[in-house]
Amino acid sequence: MAGQALAGISQTFFMGAPPQLAASWFPVKERTAATSIGSLANPVGIGLGTYMAPCIVKVPDDMFTFLAIQAAIMSVVLVVVALLLRSRPKTPPSPTTSQAQETSVKAYLISLKGLILHKDFMLLATSCMLTLGAYWAVLSLSSSLLMPFGYTDTQIGFLVCTALMSGVLSCTLFGVLLDRFRTYRYFTFMAMLGTLAGFVTLFAAIRRNNLFCLTWCWALTGWFGTTAFAFFLELGVECTYPTPETMSANLQLSLAQLSGIAFISIGSVVKDNNRLIVSFSMLAGSLVAAILLLCLFRGSYRRLQIERDGSTVAERDGSTAAEREPFAGVN
Repeated sequence: MAGQALAGISQTFFMGAPPQLAASWFPVKERTAATSIGSLANPVGIGLGTYMAPCIVKVPDDMFTFLAIQAAIMSVVLVVVALLLRSRPKTPPSPTTSQAQETSVKAYLISLKGLILHKDFMLLATSCMLTLGAYWAVLSLSSSLLMPFGYTDTQIGFLVCTALMSGVLSCTLFGVLLDRFRTYRYFTFMAMLGTLAGFVTLFAAIRRNNLFCLTWCWALTGWFGTTAFAFFLELGVECTYPTPETMSANLQLSLAQLSGIAFISIGSVVKDNNRLIVSFSMLAGSLVAAILLLCLFRGSYRRLQIERDGSTVAERDGSTAAEREPFAGVN
């Protein structure tokens, strides 16, 4: 449990990082694609781990070998990142490139207060919480949902991996399209509606000896569910600029993790004969509520507007990063 807790804590440092890295290193026309591709690291790792685990772990003693392989891979990545990765380029790629922010407790609390009081951001964060929590719960509950119908660990691992690899392709494609059209809200709507359609087809296809159909249903769910992850992060950054990108991203992801835990806990305690119906009703209902909440979202694309004007926030109001009150004049 200690290892699981440490792994969970570590997510705080990297799951919200893609928007900040994209804003620091990439020009405007490439930023959403960079965020989308960067967001894939987590689902790709989950997908590979889900598929590899039943292939390597045949008896309990094999778990040590599996964990040792993971530790070796992560150690190599850690060394490469520590030696080669810089915080930001020498030349900023855009007017709104992430700059050094004041990191005092006071500045952090001011930014956090601004996020909590921002009506549109909280609507977005709640919608993100319900959408991603439901999607992550489906991935986590896959074994308990499918095993009663005769599917093996290897088959379930393959299905989850298919969903996540499908999401890899969709994030790459839609990230490029979103960079071109800049309609963040509509792309997020599309991802949520697609995820809901994936849920409906997925739960309808859960029956014995239906692996081929389930594969396509999981691919559809992952195609839109994984993409929604990146879209929520990017839309949150847009409507809360100049608050640091990691703050809005981590707040959304923290809420999503909490809702995912709640959904998984409820789905795990329901008896097998009712689990499919209860899980579908709970998760599909969560997505419907998330879509309705996003309909109320009226946040502006603050960062995009500043880039079109060709000036930074500091240039426009003459203030420094430490002096700026987040969301001044915004609902």
